[in-house]
Amino acid sequence: MKRTSLFGIFLVFLSVISLVNCSDDDKIDINQLKGTWLIAFDDPNIVMEGGVEYTFNNDNTCSICNYNALSTKDSTFYRKYIVSIDKQVLTIYKDNMYRKESDPFTGQYNIKKLTSKEMRLESVDERNNNKKLVRINK
Repeated sequence: MKRTSLFGIFLVFLSVISLVNCSDDDKIDINQLKGTWLIAFDDPNIVMEGGVEYTFNNDNTCSICNYNALSTKDSTFYRKYIVSIDKQVLTIYKDNMYRKESDPFTGQYNIKKLTSKEMRLESVDERNNNKKLVRINK
């Protein structure tokens, strides 16, 4: 009898701990989307020679600046974006969001985390183009 009740208490404890841990990782505040974000790389073995910066504007347009520190071949792409009604999916597109494009600066992403400092996007398609972005102040 004691063993069953201790096991039950243990299960309840584990459930509460997992809910608390998940709530921080899965936080999505869609109001934080607008602004400038830089792709962040967590792998200490990768040396970056440039970066990609996303700026989301109030009018559902965005600019994507791809810069290279070793050359003068910086480029900026202008796109549109839309967020799903449930605030879980971000779609970045050129002209027509219903036409699938293979451009690396278009795509559809599940928003996994969005806070004032960090955004995590998971690619919906097979390209596995997941992104971790950090907000930069300009």
